[in-house]
Amino acid sequence: MARAKQSGKQVLRETLDAILGSPLGQAIIEELARKYLGRSSNTEGRENPYEVLGLSPDADTAVVRAAYRELAKKYHPDNKSTGSDEMMARINWAYHTIMKERQGGSKTG
Repeated sequence: MARAKQSGKQVLRETLDAILGSPLGQAIIEELARKYLGRSSNTEGRENPYEVLGLSPDADTAVVRAAYRELAKKYHPDNKSTGSDEMMARINWAYHTIMKERQGGSKTG
């Protein structure tokens, strides 16, 4: 019962990770890819998700998460100086594609 208190930021991060990793979250990512990139996130010949995050395929999972968070912070649409809906959709697609692959989902690239 004695659960360590989590910061609001940590709770939000865990909630977003859970939502985006769910089937509904994947549908949201798919819709964003169609809306902002004009194509399905599952399109063959699509850019390499590791290149989107600026990583090599042998990057550790912790490094993938760190790169995702750094890029998401920079390109989030609420960031008035560098925010970009299109770039944020690409970053989300890349991160979730890599994480799904690493959890035994479909292989890419």
